[in-house]
Amino acid sequence: MTKATEIRLLAEKQMGEFLAESPKNQGAKGSVVTCNSRVPVKDDVPTLEEIGITKNQSARAQKLAALTNEESLSQRHRQ
Repeated sequence: MTKATEIRLLAEKQMGEFLAESPKNQGAKGSVVTCNSRVPVKDDVPTLEEIGITKNQSARAQKLAALTNEESLSQRHRQ
């Protein structure tokens, strides 16, 4: 495994740890719908799109973060 790959995986794992610990955006959950109008809930937490991360990147990073160091090393060698 190259040093660049190792650095990329470490950065991805750290991103996953950050994402797992950070508050989640609630989206439309909690918005009030009455008759023909909807009052959305203002959520100040940025979405993945707003911070420039795709759902797939987020999922992969959080899976890497959940691995122990030994599992992470064996995962690195498989890639």
